[in-house]
Amino acid sequence: MTEPTSLDVVTLVIAIVGLVLSVVGLALRYADYRRTGSRVKVDLKRGFAGHGGVVTYEIGITPHWDGQFGIELPVYVVEVRNLGHGATTVASASVKLSGGAQVTQPGGTIGASPPHRLEGESAATFVIDAGLVERAGEVLAKSEGGASELCAMVTLSTGRVITSKPVKVRFGTAA
Repeated sequence: MTEPTSLDVVTLVIAIVGLVLSVVGLALRYADYRRTGSRVKVDLKRGFAGHGGVVTYEIGITPHWDGQFGIELPVYVVEVRNLGHGATTVASASVKLSGGAQVTQPGGTIGASPPHRLEGESAATFVIDAGLVERAGEVLAKSEGGASELCAMVTLSTGRVITSKPVKVRFGTAA
């Protein structure tokens, strides 16, 4: 075997630089691919609806509206945000209780109705009657001791399910 010449060393260095650049290029391409898709985030809030609008607030806060300004229907609001650049379709939106029940309200008069096309960098709200959620929660509370967890749940048209962080609530009294 002969000693490598300076031309062999230069060729090896060029090959290594080419390999490193191709790996970096591939990593950048993958990062770009991940950014261009849809990235959906979901939050659950409480609110009051009326006159075609909704006033929302964080769960745990108890405002006293007393029907002022015609805002009197208690609701849960599923807020869906697409942080990515690609569009997606929300097939369903619901409030999920820890006992396994899901409450959805297809085609409400306020907020979006599933299926809903969610473009990149956009948001939508789905409004669900709080009375439905609370009745389901009271039924489950009898078997779970009154405490339950709620979370917003969204199913995309791809079949992917996204949930919000669970929130502890208390329904009725335990029997």
